[in-house]
Amino acid sequence: ELPALWDSRVGVYVGTFQSLAGQQEKFHREMSSLSQNLNDIMTKLEEQRQLNEETNHSESAGSAPKSSATDSSNGELPPGFLYKVKAVHEYTSTDNDELELNIGDIVLVLAFENPDEQDDGWLLGLKESHWMQKKDISAKGVFPENFTQKV
Repeated sequence: ELPALWDSRVGVYVGTFQSLAGQQEKFHREMSSLSQNLNDIMTKLEEQRQLNEETNHSESAGSAPKSSATDSSNGELPPGFLYKVKAVHEYTSTDNDELELNIGDIVLVLAFENPDEQDDGWLLGLKESHWMQKKDISAKGVFPENFTQKV
């Protein structure tokens, strides 16, 4: 019986290793397909992000002169002014470089001195009411863009 058992082990090993190799091949094929799908999605998202940036830059460039013309009667605008936004949600600042927002506040959005300092989804601005009263830019701060709406 021992020699027969010894000889049968080869058939068991062959079947087991063939099954294992087949499952491994299936796994790598599915991973390759998922990787390709993920790559396609990331490419589309990057294209959409670039389109949004181009749109935002063209809107910023187009709205700054229009706002300047409409606000000339109120006096000059702060340096680096881009466009205006209105707060649609309240925002309580959590750091000393942040701007606190109340619903309805009009904020003058300013360009960052160093664009590398700008975090995605955050804008730099100054409340219009503060600027009109004091013409002081020291009260500027960052705030979440999604709490506001362009005007």
